[in-house]
Amino acid sequence: MIEIGRERSALLGIRTLASIAGNIAGLLVLIWLIRQILPLASYSATILTAAFALMFAHGILDTKTLSAGKLRAVSSILWNTTGTSILVIILIYVLGWIAGLQRDSLPSEFSAQVPNLLIAAIVTGIIAYVLGQAAPRFRGPVARGPAIKVSPDTGLDYGKVKLATKNDSMILPIRAQRGTVGAMVYGDVTATFDTPMGTVTGSIPGPLTTIGIPFRGEKADGDEISRITGETLSQLQDEADVDTTLPRGEIFSSPGGDIFPESFSPSRVRG
Repeated sequence: MIEIGRERSALLGIRTLASIAGNIAGLLVLIWLIRQILPLASYSATILTAAFALMFAHGILDTKTLSAGKLRAVSSILWNTTGTSILVIILIYVLGWIAGLQRDSLPSEFSAQVPNLLIAAIVTGIIAYVLGQAAPRFRGPVARGPAIKVSPDTGLDYGKVKLATKNDSMILPIRAQRGTVGAMVYGDVTATFDTPMGTVTGSIPGPLTTIGIPFRGEKADGDEISRITGETLSQLQDEADVDTTLPRGEIFSSPGGDIFPESFSPSRVRG
């Protein structure tokens, strides 16, 4: 099950691991600084090796551009690796100076790796730049794959407001630099409102631009895309006209100009 409008659990888990790795790395550096007090002086090399390894793990895992394409994601990882290499080089010199103040010395195997780290930083930086230049560029939110198949029985219930597609429909995630922000819905959507005067049902014709609505569905293959829309995925992407004029708090628009009011905003329906 794929959910549009919220970070997918796998990507969220990777970012959580990156954060944990970075926090542990910082903690290990602090432990190294007081190693003589604990005492852990005999484990100096082990502590720093683990800290530096976790810093690199943090850099590799902490990429926020997967939604912008594979090339840009790899470029982001390499830029993070470049930054981590430079940080480790700086830390080696700073921690060596601190060790001298503590009448100790930094294990020689770390200073011996400075030339290799410098070369790694230069190489990864150059490759990251080249991939970044080669990656497709876009301005503003764009509709990209994968295509998601949704059905009426996977509608959304916000209590007084219910949303659902009339029939089996196709959705393309709308992605921006910060991640998935909405969806293009290729199908009619019905909205049911509970009001003091009773239930009111409205219909909005597709395709629609939605922002912040967590539609749920299954990844569609090429045959399903053609059956439901009569077009291929590449055709849908080429023809997608993402409405980037939605004001903050307004989350639903169609070619006819229908927009849900500000009172029905993502911040409120998400609790």
